[in-house]
Amino acid sequence: MYRRRLAVAALMVALAGCGSLLYRTTHLRSFDQRLAHAYGVHEVILQTVPGAVTVGHLSATNGDYVLRMAAEARTVLDHARALDIAGHGVEADQSLRLGWGIMTELDAFLKSQRPRGFLKEYEEWKEVSSTP
Repeated sequence: MYRRRLAVAALMVALAGCGSLLYRTTHLRSFDQRLAHAYGVHEVILQTVPGAVTVGHLSATNGDYVLRMAAEARTVLDHARALDIAGHGVEADQSLRLGWGIMTELDAFLKSQRPRGFLKEYEEWKEVSSTP
């Protein structure tokens, strides 16, 4: 029972982290900063999903779907990076926005799968952590 509670607590922290990573991006100006941030969000999603499946907040089918979509987002981010290296800044930015859009939708889906009792605490935490 203690391990299950510990797993749930860890999952909640990871889900909260995922949301806070997506919403605190106003300080990111350069392409490299935004790309690095997007890669970080991708990693958080990859680390969150197995825990969500383990504790039952996400079905195995939905977990597989999220991981497949996260892999697609990673492919788009890698393509954006390659375009930037090749000097195609506008196309790179468009690809970055596409990858970011995929991850934003994944984040929204993961939030919708959280237990309802946690939502209020998460929103309060997000509000406090986003203020300077």
